[in-house]
Formats: sequence, C-alpha cells, structure tokens
Amino acid sequence: MKYAHLERFKVTLSILSPVYIGSSSQEKLSNKECAVDTRAGVVYVPDVQKLVETIDEKGRMKDFEAFLQNNVANKGIQSLFQFLQSMSIPISPKEKWVSYVLQVGSREITTVNTLSRFVKNAEGMPYIPGSSIKGAIRTALLAEKMSQKDVDTVIEDGRRYPKGRRPGPEENLLRVLRMNTRPNKEQDAVNDLLRTLEISDSAPFRGEALTVCKKLEFDSDGEIRGNAEGNRRGRTSPPLFRECLIPGQQTQFYMTLDTRLTNAPLSVQQIKKALDDWDKIQREYAQEFYIDDIKLDLSSKQGIPITLGGGVGFQSKSLIYKHAEKKVIREAVEYVLSTQFPRTYKPKYTNDPAPYRLKIATYKGRYYQMGRCSIQVEGT
Repeated sequence: MKYAHLERFKVTLSILSPVYIGSSSQEKLSNKECAVDTRAGVVYVPDVQKLVETIDEKGRMKDFEAFLQNNVANKGIQSLFQFLQSMSIPISPKEKWVSYVLQVGSREITTVNTLSRFVKNAEGMPYIPGSSIKGAIRTALLAEKMSQKDVDTVIEDGRRYPKGRRPGPEENLLRVLRMNTRPNKEQDAVNDLLRTLEISDSAPFRGEALTVCKKLEFDSDGEIRGNAEGNRRGRTSPPLFRECLIPGQQTQFYMTLDTRLTNAPLSVQQIKKALDDWDKIQREYAQEFYIDDIKLDLSSKQGIPITLGGGVGFQSKSLIYKHAEKKVIREAVEYVLSTQFPRTYKPKYTNDPAPYRLKIATYKGRYYQMGRCSIQVEGT
C-alpha cells in the first residue's frame, strides 16, 4: 500500500529451523531458577514472586534460602525440580507459580545447567525485533554492493584489527544520501541508505511457540559436539541451552520504503535479490558439511531466504565470504578466529571449512542449521 512517498508492505515470516534471539533484559536461568523434568521432557519457568509465595505458604522459606545458598543438608538436591519434589510442592503446568512451560526439543537432553531466554514483549510473548530483520537485510545489501576490491579491504582490515572494532565498507557503499552535506559529514550515519527502510517488530508468537535447544556444532570430521572445547583456562565448559522458536511457525511484520530521500530508492526486488545471493553463499559454506545421515535443512522451500538470530555462525554475518576464492576466505577467517579464540579455534585439517564447525540444533529427532527463515512480501 502506498501513502504518498511511503510504500508499506505486509510481510509473512516463516520459521524453518530453530531461531534464537536473546536480549540483555532477558536474563539467563540456572537450574535453580527453572524446574527441569527430564523424564517428561519439560521445563517449567516460574513466576518468581508466585513461586516464593507458594513456598512461603508451605512454611519452607528457610529451606528455600538454604537451597539457594547451597546449604541444604541433602547435597543431592542440586536443582529447583529436585527441591520442589523434596518439599512436596506440586509441579504441573496448572500450578499458579508456573509462568510458562517449554517442551524440550530433544530427548537426548538430560539436564539444563543454564537456559538463555528468548526476547519477549511486555506481555511476555516472544517476537522477532525489527532490528534483527533489518540487520540481516543490511548485511545482504552490503554484500550485493561490494566489489572484489571492497572484499579485499574487509579482509585486510580483519588482519589489522582482529580483536577490535574495525572500519567497515558502509561509509563508501551505503552512505549515499545527502541529508548532511557539511564538510567531513558526507559519510555521517544520517546519510545511510537504510534510513529509507523501516522494519516493524513482528507480531508476537502465540501458544507453545518456544522449545529448549542444546547448542550443537557439526564438526568437519562428521562429529556432533554439544559443548565448547574449553574456556580460557582450558577447562571444559558446560553445555549451553537456549529458548528457540519452534520450526513451522509464522508471524507478520511491516516493511516501509521511503522513496523521498533519494533518487535511487530501495525496492523489494533489490532486497529480494540481495537476500537470495547472500543465501547462496551461505549454503555453499553449509553444504561442505553435508553427509547422508545428517539431513540439514539448508534451503527455504518458498519465499525469500533469510537467516536470523544468534548462534548461527561467523559466516552468516561476515562479508569475507563474498570473496571469489575459498582459499583466501579460509585463511582470512582462520586468522581472525584463531586470534580471537587462540585456545579453542584449532582446525584439524588444512582444507577444513572456515569456521570448521557448523552451528546446528535438533528438534524432534531432526537436525537443523540454526536461524533459517523465509519471508513473503504481499503484493509483489
């Protein structure tokens, strides 16, 4: 629909694989802050105030305080689920202390040490922030506009600034508006082409939208690993768990294009082509890991492919992969990652993909590449 210089489109977003989007305001939960029933494959996330009220009504506050301080007499009680059972406090979705219930995505999960929560709105409903969608579109548009020389510059900057923020190609490729033409201000953010693109937050997901997924990595030698190799002290890290959107769901958001600010405004066709081309690069990388007994969902069946969220891998957000030569890509990625993570990033083979581990998740017995989605724009 067009309103003067504004073109507004309704967009349907389909979730093809588990998607995780965290938030600084959504804390992580330890196994003392959520009740994990491993037999039933269920995680009960409590309403803290109502949980405390329930425990207080049972006259068990001192026991609860001792549990939180690791001072319980029975050292075998290590989780909230065990504590509630020991105190004979009912555990079911209908209890008033239960905020919401998560189904565990895989029966292989026997414990949840730390659970990273999905971003939610003020009503506690999960949704996709517009900034996440716009960021993915921005990466694709940048890749589309980059020449081989631009990619070489990105790689060189990666070698010069492997541990810190490095200058990007945005100033030359996207700062094309002329909203601020004062001397030395032509490349100011106010001149960014993405000012002409507005993406709303998605409508919230209703019902049982979330599941618990364990962080998994598909190694180049065919092994599936469930946790990091080690931290900075060389100790093995515990498995990581995330609230993820369940594959098969849909939601809607609005995309608005402003045709007033430039003589060459963005179009839906430009965005679609950029996302398609960037997705082909991502699939080329992912297909290096494909083997017969691991059925990874690498391509969207309909709509415009887009990868969203965290835990999707270095390759999904790095413009290095626009380079024409795989050897150059591999050397550049290995330099950056081995400098940032000298203890843990250690490829086994010289011809390994870079990075040599693909970020995956499992849901109901099927392996998925993280973050795979598609969008369909109405009226185009």
